[in-house]
Amino acid sequence: MKITIRPFGDEFSRQKMLPVRIDRDRMKQIMDSFQDGKAIEAPPGGWSWHDQLLLAGVCAATAMPGIEAAWAGLYGEEIGALHRERQEAWARNVDVNVHAAVELVSMLSHKITSGKYDQMFEPVVEGMIHVEDDTAIFQVTDGQKDNT
Repeated sequence: MKITIRPFGDEFSRQKMLPVRIDRDRMKQIMDSFQDGKAIEAPPGGWSWHDQLLLAGVCAATAMPGIEAAWAGLYGEEIGALHRERQEAWARNVDVNVHAAVELVSMLSHKITSGKYDQMFEPVVEGMIHVEDDTAIFQVTDGQKDNT
């Protein structure tokens, strides 16, 4: 997904937009916690939805290099040896699939709170995800219950 950043004052429709608060220092604190292997401390006053979105974004960003390396290793691709256009396509594919995986985790988290997860899956479910024609496909390899 492409993100465009517009300057303040540009006209927009508030009804279509979600307010987002970015705190650079908090993001750096979270990234440092990951790098140092330390626990992420809750913000004063608890976790607001702004804080939760910030954490989700930092988690996705800090996971990306490891995901790219693991994926390249998994399929034996020497990314550096690919033509530049192929490298860019590969990177876009990784990015799209990572965002789909984050969306999948979010969806399954909702199923836990609604009580529907246990009807569909074992406590741990594994599979492969990819996006095809704007649809994320999660192919379960282990942990799906047989509900036939």
